[in-house]
Amino acid sequence: MYAALSSRGILVYANQAMMKGKYYCPDCKQRVQLIQGTGQQAHFRHQSRNKRLAGAESDQHKKAKALLAANASRHGYHYCLEYPLKDLDQIADFLLIKKDLLRVLEFQKSKISSASLAARHKSYLRMGLEIIWLLDHQAVTGLESQWIRQNINYQARLGAYFWALDLAAGDLLLYHHLPIIYAKESYACSYQRYSNQVDWQTVLTQPSLNSTQTRSFKKGRKRSSQQAIAQLQASPQARPYIYQLYELGFSLMDLPEWLFSYRWQGLYFKEPAWLVLALAWIYLVSGSNDFSSLRDYLTQQIDRGRLHPLPMPLMTGDLFGLTVAVIEALIFSLAKAPTLW
Repeated sequence: MYAALSSRGILVYANQAMMKGKYYCPDCKQRVQLIQGTGQQAHFRHQSRNKRLAGAESDQHKKAKALLAANASRHGYHYCLEYPLKDLDQIADFLLIKKDLLRVLEFQKSKISSASLAARHKSYLRMGLEIIWLLDHQAVTGLESQWIRQNINYQARLGAYFWALDLAAGDLLLYHHLPIIYAKESYACSYQRYSNQVDWQTVLTQPSLNSTQTRSFKKGRKRSSQQAIAQLQASPQARPYIYQLYELGFSLMDLPEWLFSYRWQGLYFKEPAWLVLALAWIYLVSGSNDFSSLRDYLTQQIDRGRLHPLPMPLMTGDLFGLTVAVIEALIFSLAKAPTLW
């Protein structure tokens, strides 16, 4: 393999690595050896004592690639497995070769850093390749996982979404219209399942959402709003947010109880989700009960530095346009829950 993780968790390519460094396999997390200057291209290889562990991990990758290959063959596509991209010192899991399309599919079982994922994603794009990342469906246990969050993408038609492979069932899954803000205690995600009889390459280009299912997640119970407020008041990290509210003429005690009795989570902003909801609530109860103008208000909060979009490795292009689209998705979700206002 041509890339491994450094001791700091940073993806390093073999032709740029230092012999004195320590490196680890992104899949099995075991030590690997750097091979340079032997008349062959620089690369990493597993040390002999780790072969058994590496093989156990590679079985999942092999099954994922076998599923992709079988589906492509069934529908008449040309493809390559383990295709070496010399310009990147990277081997693509699956490369689809079509007259008007070069598409890379990566089954990403190992958890690499956000920076490494972004760098790899942009490298594929610079080469003119379409890149789609596939997660392991068995690892999808909720949106709280940082690994799940950094693999989220966005399209106006699909909202916030990610792709996954169900290795047990042999199906491709699309989790779509993920909630931008949700209560950790109870939330739901929409997903569409595509069997291995369906042309996955067509699905990846233009996914149909004609039989969407819902998957529910429940973690913990409601808490005392008074206790939550007390914890925020005692937290140094929360002080800048409390000060923002003071500037608007509000204290924590002025806000509705539901803001604190649930553990709100957000996918897109650096600020805590309860603050985003608080700003929206303040705007709506301050005489402008108008969801259509809320978008402009929240965009202004970004311009004024009160809200900051969270960098997402797979989201590229016009950040402002993307921010507006995400805010619209957020407002749509808020408008569906009028009891909060």
